[in-house]
Amino acid sequence: MARDKGIQPSVCEVLVYPKASNNLNSGSYMKSDSTHPLNRGMMQRFFKLYAPSVAMMSDPRINLVKANLKGLPLTTIITAGIDPLHDDGQAFSDHSKKSGVTVNYKNYGGVTHEFFGMAIIVPEAKDAEGLAATYLKSILFK
Repeated sequence: MARDKGIQPSVCEVLVYPKASNNLNSGSYMKSDSTHPLNRGMMQRFFKLYAPSVAMMSDPRINLVKANLKGLPLTTIITAGIDPLHDDGQAFSDHSKKSGVTVNYKNYGGVTHEFFGMAIIVPEAKDAEGLAATYLKSILFK
């Protein structure tokens, strides 16, 4: 939105398990009927509250995998393998790259949504937090 309104855009972004499409039937959603702390049913309820109409679900601010992403900043995307949002993050990474955005994508296969921030007990979280911190330092403190 900043790009489209001529506002100075961010220089970079770190997206941790982003919600990037309106597809609630992707492979990762279908595998996540009973996962915790987030599952397909919960996401369906969230969407009914947040975007109750088909038109709202198709808005490019929600359905980012169909949006014009040209000119977006350098991006790091982190996903969890056991998460309904996994496929959204991967699709957003792919679409961003096709749009010319420089993307660093990393999936952590054996963890669930909300692993990020649990470095004390989840080794993958320590790695993911380090990845995000290293990326941000490399961009912001040149």
